[in-house]
Amino acid sequence: MNRSALWLTALGASLVAFPARAAQVVPVALPDSGDTGWLLAATILGLLLAVPGAWLVAAAPAGRVALLRAVPATGAALAAAALLYVLIGYSFAFDTTEGLPIGAILGGTGNWMLSLMGIVREGTNIPETAFAFYQYAYLAIAIALLCGALAAHVRGGWLVGFAAIWSLIVFAPLARWMWGGGWVSARGGLDMAGGLVVFYAAGVSAVIALALAGAGNRHSGPADPYARGVGAALLLVGMLAVTGASTLGASDGSAVAIIVMLVSACTAMLAAAAFARSLDSAVLARGLLAGTVGAAAAGDGLSMGGAVLMGLFCALAASIGPRLMPKIFARHAGDGTLIALTGAAKTGAFLLAFLLAFYPFGGSGYADGMTMAGQVVEQLIAIIAVAAWSVIGTLIAALSIGMVMPMRSPNPAS
Repeated sequence: MNRSALWLTALGASLVAFPARAAQVVPVALPDSGDTGWLLAATILGLLLAVPGAWLVAAAPAGRVALLRAVPATGAALAAAALLYVLIGYSFAFDTTEGLPIGAILGGTGNWMLSLMGIVREGTNIPETAFAFYQYAYLAIAIALLCGALAAHVRGGWLVGFAAIWSLIVFAPLARWMWGGGWVSARGGLDMAGGLVVFYAAGVSAVIALALAGAGNRHSGPADPYARGVGAALLLVGMLAVTGASTLGASDGSAVAIIVMLVSACTAMLAAAAFARSLDSAVLARGLLAGTVGAAAAGDGLSMGGAVLMGLFCALAASIGPRLMPKIFARHAGDGTLIALTGAAKTGAFLLAFLLAFYPFGGSGYADGMTMAGQVVEQLIAIIAVAAWSVIGTLIAALSIGMVMPMRSPNPAS
C-alpha cells in the first residue's frame, strides 16, 4: 500500500473514531402556549367590554340622542388609531433597538408595520405579536373614552383626525415612558395597567379639548345616568380581563390583580353611596368608575386590605374632585364624570406609593433600592409628567387638525 493510501485510511478511521464536533446550537426561547392563550383571550374580552364601556361613561353626559349620533365618528376614529398603531405607533412605544438617540422619550422605527418582531417579547414568554395586540387594548380604551367625551361637541371629521394624531403624539410617548423602558419607568414610576397612561391621560386631554371646543353650552340633552351605569359596569368587567393580563401570564399574580380591582370597585361604589347618602344610579356609577380606574395603576401590587383603602380614597377623590376643579374647565366638562375619573386615576397612582409597602399594608413591596419616600416622589413625577404632556400634546393635535378643518360645528355630529 502506498503512502497516499495509508494517509487516506488513517483519515477515514479518525473520522469514524472521532466524529466532527457538532456546531454549537443556541437555544431559542419559545412562547408559552398557556400564557399566550390567556393573554389573547383576556385582550379580546377587554376590547369587547371595556371599549364600549369607556365610551358610554364619557358620552352619557350628552344624552341619548347624542349617543346615537356619535357612534359613526367614534368608530372611524378607532379605526384610524388602530391603523396608525400598526403602522408606527407600536414602534414609537415599544421599539427595543439599542442606541436610539431619544430612546428614553420615544422609540424608533424598528418595528414599523410590526416588522422584525421577536419570537418572544424580551423579558416575557409570550410572542411579541401577542404583546403588541395586548398593548393595543389600552390605546383602544383611551380612544373610546376620548371620543365618547368629544363626539357630541365637535365635527366628526375633526374628531377622526384628532384621535389619530393624539394616538401618536400623546399616547405613544406616554406608553414609552411608563411601559416601554422610557425615562419615567427607569426612575421607578409605576402604572401597572393604565391608571395614568389610559385613564388619566385621556381624561385630561378630553377636558382640554372640550374647553377648546367651548362645549359648556353644547350638550344635546340631559345626561343619561343609566347609560353611564351600564358603561361603568362594562368598563369594570373589561378592565378585570385587561388587568388580569397585565402580568403577561396566567399566574397567581393575574388572579390577585383581578380581585384587587373588584374589591376596589365594590368598595368605591358603596363609599360613594355613603358619601352622597343616596343610591342614585349616577352616584353608584361614579363610585364604580372611581374604584376601577384607581386600581388600574396598582395591578397585582396590593393586598385585599390595600384594595379596600384604594377604593375608599378613590371614591372620595371622585366625589370632591368636581368641586375643586377650576370653573373654566368644570363649566365645559359636563356633569363632572371626566373630572371624577381623572381625580380617581391620579389618586390611585399616588396611593400606590404607600400601599405597595409589605408592612403595614401587605403589598408586594418595592423594587430593590426603592423606599416609600422615593416611590412617593416618583409617582408624583409620573403624575405631573403625564398631565403636562397630555395638555401639550392635546393642544398640538387639536390646533394642527383645526388648521385643516373646523373643530366646532352647529351640528356637532356632522
